[in-house]
Amino acid sequence: MHIINKKNRKEVLLEKSKRLKNFSGDKTLNAMLQLNRLNLEMCKSSIKIKNPKIGEKELLKELKKVYWKDERT
Repeated sequence: MHIINKKNRKEVLLEKSKRLKNFSGDKTLNAMLQLNRLNLEMCKSSIKIKNPKIGEKELLKELKKVYWKDERT
């Protein structure tokens, strides 16, 4: 298992993407859905750590700011 940091991020992601090319369509989709879910949970955890008393509504509002951020703006 690789530890991803700023120095090796591109190398590790390239290696992982090469592996995905060998997966079947359903296996690739499942892997992407799992990664997406993991990313969402990590975002939620990060927000909760910074705001321990945050309510569910406010958490969803913060998630929208971070997780679904429009990169074009």
